[in-house]
Amino acid sequence: MADVAREAGVSLKTVSRVVNREPHTRPEVVERVTRAIAELGWVAHGGARAMRTGRTGRIAIAVSSLANPTTTMLVEALVAEAGRRGLTVGLEPTHDDPERAERVLAACGRLYDGVLVLGGAAAGVSLAGVGGTVVTVQGARRGPDHLGSDLDAAAGVLVRHVATMRRRRVVLLGVERASDAEADATAVTLVDAVARALAEPPVAVLTVAEGTREAGAAAAETLLGDHPDADAVLCETDEIALGLLSALARRGVPLPGRIAITGFGATEDGRYTTPSLTTVDPGYPLLAREAFDVLDARLAGRPAEARRPTPIELIRRESTLGTVLG
Repeated sequence: MADVAREAGVSLKTVSRVVNREPHTRPEVVERVTRAIAELGWVAHGGARAMRTGRTGRIAIAVSSLANPTTTMLVEALVAEAGRRGLTVGLEPTHDDPERAERVLAACGRLYDGVLVLGGAAAGVSLAGVGGTVVTVQGARRGPDHLGSDLDAAAGVLVRHVATMRRRRVVLLGVERASDAEADATAVTLVDAVARALAEPPVAVLTVAEGTREAGAAAAETLLGDHPDADAVLCETDEIALGLLSALARRGVPLPGRIAITGFGATEDGRYTTPSLTTVDPGYPLLAREAFDVLDARLAGRPAEARRPTPIELIRRESTLGTVLG
């Protein structure tokens, strides 16, 4: 800790206040200390912290699976943010198993100070009565502490973009929604938001059982067989879009000449497909910061500030613009 204090030009007490996330420390001081921690690779002693503050300094990240690149990007952003705050994380894949999810939640308040539940990692499991702080990130809202990307804004930019490309026969392709008694019934998926933003109803709303490339590829047959006049497909995730794009290309469908395709997630693979994938960047670094801000406030007994959905950005590529990008 002394090395961190020297590097940041502050006292040991100030470093301790920042590490323990105590209030009333100037933002510029917090930034200097966290930068020094990152540069020196310093890690707080968990046992000492637990004795002093009653906290473990560990946060669980409950996730359905790490196989999905979009989810992995969010996890990486959360892990990086935890490191900047001197926290350690435990990754807890639930594989959509309610018993696994229950075990993770049961550890909240004992092994972990709090749990960040990503998407549907704890679908079907009650969050009420958990002995610690739970914040849900992405997916349907469950309880008051929920953060997510701005899906309405994403829908708006996607709809305007395909309209600019003179696409009128739009098909939506998303994942079947699992029932969840605790989920906010008014919560929308990206598909819901796009359907609401369109000036005219979509040609069709197609669903797949999983948000995978395999599922997206399989949807190509239904798309071409049932909706041959479709000229744009707006997919709920990059993974679905990449699978669909690959399957259509193998069938010789001109892309985007006949069908334009968009995704959501800004995964790395979308940059290198042929054509490259137009997508939406969900703003995961900012989402991660805000998730930990809410978690910190709850752990400190403070009310969490009201949060707006995290801003997004449309990334225009060849799957809608063609090979001559402008």
